[in-house]
Amino acid sequence: MRKLQVLAGAVALVLGITGCELAQKIGRGAESLTEKPCLANDYVMPFPVKLAGQSTTKKNSICAQIQNPVANNAELAVDVKADGMIIINVFPSDADAKIPQGAKGVALLIKKGESKTTLDKTTPKQTLKPGIYLMNVVAAGKTARVMFTVK
Repeated sequence: MRKLQVLAGAVALVLGITGCELAQKIGRGAESLTEKPCLANDYVMPFPVKLAGQSTTKKNSICAQIQNPVANNAELAVDVKADGMIIINVFPSDADAKIPQGAKGVALLIKKGESKTTLDKTTPKQTLKPGIYLMNVVAAGKTARVMFTVK
């Protein structure tokens, strides 16, 4: 498997294409060489996440987003069958879902067997200030990335 990953990376580098484009070409054969490149909206959530009752929508190639701003105590619901706890890391972000260098995040935990928490239950007991955030929701060996705004 590792050899295949290295080969795919080398092919992508030589051809000057993204990993997404390479996957398209391998999956569809040589006729796909003239197809359009992947759109910026290729990110697919590994499991549903809702914040303040809102489902995610596509944002860009690295994350989804919650469309409308939420309160700093909004309910977070994760729809995944997890064997253990669900870990959420929340970082300040810019509008392009980039975390500034040196930014400090906070963590939220959802106990095994549960699927909900609120944004005000951070481990350092910090309240999220108004602004844009990116959260990584880790459960069942997968990570969902979601950008949201606190009002």
